[in-house]
Amino acid sequence: KGVFFFALTQLFYTIAMYLKLGTDGKEVMLAAVAIAIIWQVTYRLEMNLHKEGLLLTVYPFLVTFMAVKAGYELYVMESFDYSIVLFSVGALLFFASDIFLGLWRFYKSVSWYKYMVAIGYFTGQLLIAISLFYS
Repeated sequence: KGVFFFALTQLFYTIAMYLKLGTDGKEVMLAAVAIAIIWQVTYRLEMNLHKEGLLLTVYPFLVTFMAVKAGYELYVMESFDYSIVLFSVGALLFFASDIFLGLWRFYKSVSWYKYMVAIGYFTGQLLIAISLFYS
């Protein structure tokens, strides 16, 4: 259930970014490449996705799309925009927290991974929420 609700939340974040910023298609292609790389790494690390395997094949797409979109928007930003910077940095921290969560939960249970998950997740969520004040 937890993975499903995280995926649903991620879907809403991704839709919000798309509606607010639009797309020129480049970030979708970049996300596809990033997803292919992530799936290869997951396969090579022989990560055990347990019973969440099906949802964990959809969720990374959403998270990766949001992270690539965030990085792309920072790259193409012509003038400084607090909303885009805060939302994008928050999205990238959220992505980083999910990488550590995946490593911690499905690869190796290294104790410091859980701290990286918490720092990235809560800081990312905070920045995304604060970005709404600059819209």
